[in-house]
Order: sequence, then C-alpha cells, then structure tokens
Amino acid sequence: MPKCCDLNARSRTLIGVSATATDDDAQVVKFREPNADDWYGNESSRRPPLGAEGASGTSWSGGTISGYERQASLRGSLWAKESVQMRRTDGRLAASWGVRKQTALTASWKWEPGQPDDPDSERYAAYANEAFGFVGGAGHLGCTWEHTLGQMLEYVPVGFRYLEEVYHLDRDRDGEMRWWVTYEDREPTAHDSWVKGHDEALVEVTQNPPGAPRTRINSRKIVLLTRGLTGANFEGVGVDRAIWWVWRLKRHLLDSIGVGVARWSSPVIEAIINRRAALGDVEPEPGESVNTAIAALRDAILQQAERIQATDESVVWHPEWIELKQFGGPGSMDWAGLQVWANWCDAEMAANYTVEAQRLGLTETGSRAVGEVHQQTLHRVVSNDLDTIASEVGGPSRPGGGTIGRLIEWNFGRVPEAKLPRLVHTGLQPDRFADAQASIPGAIAAGVLTPDEGIENLYRSHIGAEPLREGQRAAAQAASRAPDSGSLVASLADRIYEESRPRGQMEMPL
Repeated sequence: MPKCCDLNARSRTLIGVSATATDDDAQVVKFREPNADDWYGNESSRRPPLGAEGASGTSWSGGTISGYERQASLRGSLWAKESVQMRRTDGRLAASWGVRKQTALTASWKWEPGQPDDPDSERYAAYANEAFGFVGGAGHLGCTWEHTLGQMLEYVPVGFRYLEEVYHLDRDRDGEMRWWVTYEDREPTAHDSWVKGHDEALVEVTQNPPGAPRTRINSRKIVLLTRGLTGANFEGVGVDRAIWWVWRLKRHLLDSIGVGVARWSSPVIEAIINRRAALGDVEPEPGESVNTAIAALRDAILQQAERIQATDESVVWHPEWIELKQFGGPGSMDWAGLQVWANWCDAEMAANYTVEAQRLGLTETGSRAVGEVHQQTLHRVVSNDLDTIASEVGGPSRPGGGTIGRLIEWNFGRVPEAKLPRLVHTGLQPDRFADAQASIPGAIAAGVLTPDEGIENLYRSHIGAEPLREGQRAAAQAASRAPDSGSLVASLADRIYEESRPRGQMEMPL
C-alpha cells in the first residue's frame, strides 16, 4: 500500500491502488467523482458516506421552535417568565428547587489532564484550574465558581439557559499574559429567537431585553445549557413544565380555601319573617299602615345584622316574628377534601424534583432506609445535571459550548482534543462503602473479606477520624485483647476521646 495519499474526501474517491513488492514508491492511484453505488449495496466499498442526509425534524418558524409545546403561552421567553413565577409564588415548589440546587452546589470541581502523565496535558489542566479557581487556583472568573454555577443551574427548571463568555487579558501566577474568561448570565426571559445555519447548527441567539435594543450573540461565544435536548430543540423541557398544571390546580384549591375561610369564618345571617305573626304583633303609628310598620322593623333588623357581620355591633335584638340563624350552619365547607388535594399537589411537586425525602414523616412512611434511597436517587439526578454543565463548558470549541477549547487554543495554540482538560465533579456519586457497611460483618465472618488496614481506614474516614499510625494500631489492638479492656464500644469511645482531646489539656479530678 502507498505510504500516504492526499485525498479530498468530499470530492474524490480512491478506486484503485497498485504497488510492486520491491519498490514501495511505485504507485498507481486513480480517482473519480463519488457515486452512490460506492456507498450503498457495494460490499467491496471501504469508505463510509460523508455528511448528513436527514434532518433533525425540529419545526422552525422565524427563529421560534414549535411542534413540541401545544400551548403558545408556554414557549420561549413566555414559558421562562411562567416558570419563574411558579417558584416565586409557591412555597413547596421553591423549597423543592432549593433542595435540589443546594445539593448540586455541594459538589467539588476540578480540571483533570486529558492525558495523565503527559506534561502538556498537565500544563493545560493547571491553567484551567487557575482560570476557574479550582485546586487552590487564584481564579479569573470575576466571581466565585459557586456563583457562576448557581446561574448555570437555573437551566434545570426552565429547560434552557445560556451565559455569554466575556474575555480579558491578565497575568497568570507565573507573570505571563494569558487570556481568561468571565461568564455573564443572560436571562431566558429576555430571549427572542434562535438563528441556525444550513446544517441546522446554531449560529447565534437574538435577545430582546426590556428597555434595550435587540442584541445578537454568536453561538461560539455562549455556553448553552439544555435539559432534554432532542433534534434542534434548544429549549428542551424544564422540570417545571411537567407540574405546571399541578401548580395551577393547587392555586385554584388555595383560592377556594381562601374564599371559604372568608365566607364561613364570618357566618352569613339568615332572617326568616313570620308575616302572620307580625300582623298580630305590630301596632302601627297613627297614620301608618301595618305593612309599612312591618317593613320598617324588618329593615332595621337587617341593618343590625349587617353591622354585626361587619363587626361594628355585637348586640342582637329582634321580635319574635323574625328568626335569625346562620345560613348553611357548621360543616357546610369540606375542608378535609380540599386539604387532601392540596397535599397531593405538594407530593407531585416534590416527586417531580426528586426530593420526596422532604415529606417523610408526613406520610405513612418514615423509614430511614426509604430516606436513604430517596437521597441516593436525588444525588444521581443532580449528578446528571452537573454532567451537562461539565460537558458544555469542556471539550473543543463549538456552537454553544467548548469554553476550555477556545481558551486553550488562544493561550497555547491548537492542541489535540485528547489533551484538553476534563472538567469533573465529585461528592455526589454513590458511596459504595456506606452502602456495603451493613454486609461487612457477614462478609468477614464468611471469610470473603479480610479486615485489613484499608477497610479500617475507610471506616475511620467515614466517621471523620484520622487513620491510625502503626504504633497506635498495635497499642489499640493489644488493649482490645486485654482481659480488663471492657467492651469494644467503650474501648473505641476512649480512643476517639483521646484523639479528639486538645493537646496540653489537663485532666482535672472530679
């Protein structure tokens, strides 16, 4: 085979190569225009087809994505405004999002070399950690990473969010001038339209901020975060969308409860007039008819009832032929039924945000094991939210992502993609040791696990104790085997006390 072939993959096709066994430079290479028969139905073809032939299937109209959301008021910036109002006006929804967001903010971050033990990769990762303030780096984001991360995470309830990259020059820790980046948050409520190219790739976004002219941002200058991206639907689907109707139902229920409280906490007075009794009881004034006298008394009693209803009067007087009683009476309002449905709405919102553990103790289930399962599920879901952020900030430069790829190229030149730093987060992955603690004694008894120093150090680290040094371990083991050592629990308690007692502290007799 020839040592090298300079082929234009988009316009020419290699159809024949011949060479002698004694002279590798003797080659005969022929090219011709590509033919569809070379790609399909030809088992001898050794080259795949280039380029895309299909379409994403996303419906576009003037920069607006359609075909996913049937309700026009829940698309684009209108949906972003509705989602914000949902979390601002419902305590349960705000708490659910707060738990999920605060859980995400507890993760630890750092940039790792793309190729470990490679000097160039190590240098790129060191620059990235300094740029973002990780692993003791100074940070050039203009704020903390936690602040920036908090803005990025807002894509979860809405479905999409983008931040604009703003670049600046400054010296690194070695005094060399470098390019750095800061992120400026762009509210989805100010989003106007998406602009795509002929290949359906995002070219730029258009904003229509209130009180400002329309602006356009190049897609290679933003980090676009989309939850549930399919096709070219850059708006995705937010967590709030699935519970929008539940939120509206809860608002209706609470409005009904409020109206009922206002109505039945101040009872409606019902006046019943016995006109036959009134005719025999009322004595009209001279020149006044009986009917007029009865009407005057009736109006006076009704005005008195209105003043009582408005808490302006607390004395009731009425003749025997007028009966006053409460309209409807006690129990006319079914409070329990409305409360059951309101609680159901709260449960749906908590489940949608994967924070069902908030409701443990309010239901028939209060098991610690159930709570741990809920917590592990929440951590897995939040970890996936963070994976989306890590993948968009990392990687090569591309529309809507690849911040680190752009920075590395501007500071160090073009580098292989495999050497780009990788953004990783820790702290939310499942704790396998904690999950296995209950089965460790049985595994040791069965002889399939040896309680060596590694297991001991893992356990001590789990409870926050430092690993024992060799001399301490031997003394502790000898003390635990002594006849008068007491229980293992007491021995462990004494050891933890000795380790935690401040140095130089004097023992005072009781």
